[in-house]
Amino acid sequence: MDLTTGYWPLVLVLAGPILAVIATLAGAVVNSYLTARFERAKWSQENRVRYDEKRLHAYSEYVALLERSARELNLHWRAGPGVGVSKQVTALLDEAAAARWRVVLLGSQPVMEAASDCWAVLMRDFIHCDPEKPRSFDELVKAQHRFRSAAKDELGVK
Repeated sequence: MDLTTGYWPLVLVLAGPILAVIATLAGAVVNSYLTARFERAKWSQENRVRYDEKRLHAYSEYVALLERSARELNLHWRAGPGVGVSKQVTALLDEAAAARWRVVLLGSQPVMEAASDCWAVLMRDFIHCDPEKPRSFDELVKAQHRFRSAAKDELGVK
């Protein structure tokens, strides 16, 4: 077979550039695929971090509002059974209720249950209780501890 006659010289001349174009196109496709995968992984990680930050903020805000609400309600009850609930206490309870719903929307099942336990203890022991009976923070502190533990477990905080 003689490579100097027929189509062979043309094939040999065009083979190099055609292979170069094919290699360039394959490299571009692989590069765009790997770039898209890397960007998707980066976006996913940033989204997870942003979500964890939102949950952490909601959880810490909820615990702080529970503590402030309990403190204010305790001061209210110490003032006497005939004294009405102040606007400040009502505003704190409204804020705590809104924070509780943020926790419910962002949290997992154990965190939601612990948040509801804290709210139930606050409502039972500080609002719907006998004015003559002294209130104790022990059960609220235990409920808050369960909430903090569940939140830490969910967020992976040691």
